[in-house]
Amino acid sequence: MVRKRKDKIPVYIDDFVLRSAITDPYQVRIARKFGLVFAAGAIAAKTKFMPWTVDFVYDVVHGLMRRAFESVVHELTPSRAVAALRAAVQGKGKLPMLKSRSLHLASGSIVGFRYRKSGRKMIAIRRERLPTLMGLTESSETIISMLVKAGAIETGHGGKTTQQVPFTLVTARGRENKSLRMVVVDATKLSPSLTSL
Repeated sequence: MVRKRKDKIPVYIDDFVLRSAITDPYQVRIARKFGLVFAAGAIAAKTKFMPWTVDFVYDVVHGLMRRAFESVVHELTPSRAVAALRAAVQGKGKLPMLKSRSLHLASGSIVGFRYRKSGRKMIAIRRERLPTLMGLTESSETIISMLVKAGAIETGHGGKTTQQVPFTLVTARGRENKSLRMVVVDATKLSPSLTSL
């Protein structure tokens, strides 16, 4: 029985990282350590050793982890910002594809999307969603400045760090013409090997 519970520890650690929606490799390493604490608490809850629920354990450990992230002083560098963005968008299904200027979504919640421009693979992301998408605690402004320094952002008119991107949003409710200011990145500038976009 003890062996069976020990075997669940890696599963609980993975679940904690997944539920926390962390993608930055630096933060994932830290999150896995908190995941071990979550695993111990979750097992205690499941076996009724402690009068907790697994969700309660997650909320407590996740809160402690976020406070730890906020208290750790680390400087975001251009290369780290690029690596975090690459990890956040790499792979099909991470961001929907804009086809013929139409974006098909089950709901109207837009984080970003992929599209092609003059044969180039592009990524458009809402600036306010950058920290959550990338798993970083820094502000959108700090992240954008690092991506600009890395040469990853396609600047708009007058050197603006966002561009107005028009498209048609298609949901179950119908079609709606939209034009959002978004951070636009050339996918090839994230990594030459980012071929799955």
